[in-house]
Amino acid sequence: MTNFFQTVREVKQELESSCDDKNCGNNQFTGYAYDGVWALAMAINTASLKYRSKYGVRFEPTNDEASWEAMHQLLFEALNQTSFQGVTVIKFKDNDRLGIVEILQWRDGAYVNIGYYNSLTNVLAPEKLLMGWKAPLDSNLEKEERVYVDTLLFLISSLMALTDIPIEHCFRFIKMSSPNLNNLIIAGSICTYASIILLGIDTRLVNRDCFVSLCYVKTWVLCLGFTLAFGSMFSKTWRVHSIFTNICMNKKAIKDYKLFLIVGFFVLLDMLTLLLWAFISPYSVAIAKLEPYVLEDKLIKVKPQVERCYSGDSFVFQTILLAAKGLLMILGCFLAWETRHVNVPALNDSKYIGLSVYIVVVVSTLGISLALILQDSINQAYALSTFLIFISTTVTLCLVFVPKVCFLRDT
Repeated sequence: MTNFFQTVREVKQELESSCDDKNCGNNQFTGYAYDGVWALAMAINTASLKYRSKYGVRFEPTNDEASWEAMHQLLFEALNQTSFQGVTVIKFKDNDRLGIVEILQWRDGAYVNIGYYNSLTNVLAPEKLLMGWKAPLDSNLEKEERVYVDTLLFLISSLMALTDIPIEHCFRFIKMSSPNLNNLIIAGSICTYASIILLGIDTRLVNRDCFVSLCYVKTWVLCLGFTLAFGSMFSKTWRVHSIFTNICMNKKAIKDYKLFLIVGFFVLLDMLTLLLWAFISPYSVAIAKLEPYVLEDKLIKVKPQVERCYSGDSFVFQTILLAAKGLLMILGCFLAWETRHVNVPALNDSKYIGLSVYIVVVVSTLGISLALILQDSINQAYALSTFLIFISTTVTLCLVFVPKVCFLRDT
């Protein structure tokens, strides 16, 4: 029989002597089983006393009126509070056994001690064998990375836009075919070229609040630039149409201010739409999470993020603006078709306006389709957008002004 005044060493020796090799000899879990039985016995004793104190009767497992649920809870509480010095250190916390844990590692066909962990003091004591050792990763490290437009791509696109802006001033010296309207066409083209630069600016160059304002600037500059350029071309064509195709109309010259009123009407519609957009669904900065990828060393999982201008009802207002631009281009095509037989090279741009509209429609359709596909590839999307804006604007300017330059040179 066990003497309650024995030391831990004496109890362990007595336990080992009572085992034979067949049952528990040389078994490393013998001490744990011994202490576990004692821990359970002490917990049952404590729980039984608390049960009797609480309910006034002794807990009898065979009694149908015994509350197993209450005994179950009391037993868990008692086990959690059990603490004594056994063959192994015994203490429970949150229903987990605490004590000193020997850490073994399988090496060269045998277990090697590499340290001890004391769960009572939460201290890990590694052997000299593990000094300087780092635990291997059990999963990829995750890294969030903000993605921006490539700097070289932005510089090249900006240089292309800035190079074309001074060239446009040469066209102002063309005195025929409404030079004031030509200036508006050039102003609109400058706006579209400027939008190339604005599209590449991000929070590396401006702070977050300025970036929200930049969202409005980009939209307004591109939208109004298109309206100024094509609205001016179509108003010029309307004047040619009014003079040469309407035989009932008084042949008085149509002043430039009337053409400015037409362009101003189109610009006013754009501004009202843009103001409603800003009031009803203002812009904010949204962080879009792209498809994550793992680096070549397979240790780091990168989660790329992109800053975007977000507006909840942007699709509605974009549709309204695109519809308005579509009607403007249809009107231009109609006027160009009606004046196709007017043979005044310095005045009539019908053929070139029709060709410009065709190019812009094709480029816009292609650009919108590809932009939706490449929206998660920020560099490809920016390169495509800037290239299409640059090509459509430059080709339109060349179609409108180069024939006049050639005509003036030949005359």
